[in-house]
Amino acid sequence: MGAFFSALFGDTTNTETATPTAAPYTSITIAGTSAPFTSAPLTAAPITTSAPITTSAPITTAAPIITTAAPIITTAPVTQAPSGPWAPTAPSWNMLNMSNWGNCLFNDMKTYACDGKNPGLRWAYDAPSGLLINQASGQCMQASGATQGSGISTAPCQPSNSLQQWTRDNNYFRMTSNPSLVAELPSYDYSRSLDVWAANGGGNQAWAFNQ
Repeated sequence: MGAFFSALFGDTTNTETATPTAAPYTSITIAGTSAPFTSAPLTAAPITTSAPITTSAPITTAAPIITTAAPIITTAPVTQAPSGPWAPTAPSWNMLNMSNWGNCLFNDMKTYACDGKNPGLRWAYDAPSGLLINQASGQCMQASGATQGSGISTAPCQPSNSLQQWTRDNNYFRMTSNPSLVAELPSYDYSRSLDVWAANGGGNQAWAFNQ
């Protein structure tokens, strides 16, 4: 019977042909090759502008050149021989020099370059009366008042006039009626006339007689 069916239908032995399967994949690492390359997304580095250019520090000019302390003084005009209503007995005429500044008092109550031949720059101090007399004009130094800032001029000599009376105290000429005030050249300004001011030891308040 089996042979009949075999002849009729052929060999019916159930043989299954196995479908070949691929061997499992094994990655091969080749010695010396680099690791797999994965590129990071390309992002451009932010562009930074260069630091702002700063100009060099401004060049400062050198400190101003300081001129000499005392301005150049013109020579005082030569005046006539002394004359006046009063004069001291046997006066000793000398220039009245503003100490340490090299300028002398003229009879307009301003200071100029010293010149011993100019009588307008020569004075005599009469201690008994306290008067300060100019040789050229024969007049005496007189304050306009006995308060600080009062101006000084010359006027005909009057020994009884308290505004003409001065006490010589070392290098100061103090007002006899107000000893706290002395004769000075304001602010060392040679264009200005003398006034009276509180004594402060300044060189513009110090006076010395020179030949």
